[in-house]
Amino acid sequence: MRACSYNRWMSEAPVHPFDEIVQMPERDIRLASAALLFATDAYPHLEIGRYLSRLDCLAHRVESRAGRTPFGRLAALRQVICVEEEYRGNKDSYYDPRNSYLNEVLDRHLGIPITLSALWLDVAWRLGWPLAGVNFPGHFLLRYEACSGPIYIDAFEQGAILSECDLRKRLSAQLCQSGRIPPEFLATAGTKAVLMRMLNNLLGIYLQQCNWQAAEPILARQVALCPEDADLWCLRGQIYLHLHQCERAVACLEHSLELTGCHPGSATVQRYLLAARKRLAESN
Repeated sequence: MRACSYNRWMSEAPVHPFDEIVQMPERDIRLASAALLFATDAYPHLEIGRYLSRLDCLAHRVESRAGRTPFGRLAALRQVICVEEEYRGNKDSYYDPRNSYLNEVLDRHLGIPITLSALWLDVAWRLGWPLAGVNFPGHFLLRYEACSGPIYIDAFEQGAILSECDLRKRLSAQLCQSGRIPPEFLATAGTKAVLMRMLNNLLGIYLQQCNWQAAEPILARQVALCPEDADLWCLRGQIYLHLHQCERAVACLEHSLELTGCHPGSATVQRYLLAARKRLAESN
């Protein structure tokens, strides 16, 4: 059997709803909808509408308690999400994959920084509030864009407000000599960046467990977000090798090479591609 080409494979493969929604302009993507869509890979009978309705109800409750000031709004978010609903960080089982699926977070009221932040973001955005995600190293944060200056929030720590001093302490080993926080550490994370970080967490867990079956759809969703990322295609090819799906492995690795060109990393891709072609030939 001949190895299937990338173009033929992609044209024949069914399109996942997540892959469709992330092609929309970022401003038109509801974060919670996209997060629940990628969760359907693990939970095929998930009722997305029911979870979105629950989030809408949370937004109505927050709005009814909110003051007019930024701190009044943040207090309302914290009151409903952390106090009344008791959402909290799962410090005892941080690497439980359920912490990275929004449906599980909503059911169990447990999560990690990125998923709890996604909950806060969805509620705030439903109300039109200027809350943003921050791709802070190692620990995702939130930022409210107030007229008086940015307010940083840690959703994992019950909505704690963080001062600039607090942020510097978290980065003590990474700060430059001036003691100033590098701007890229406080850069805004848009909807797609939040989704990618959620998927990265899951991928890391499944790779650590050598759970190739669970890792495969995660990589498929990541490729939909970043189709030009050669490293993702290479890793996807390696996963297919582990799953003994050599035709798909060859297609992914060949496409990774097309994207990589003469990049130094292409030697690694070529090595995996050679192994995939050898296995495919032996199976025929």
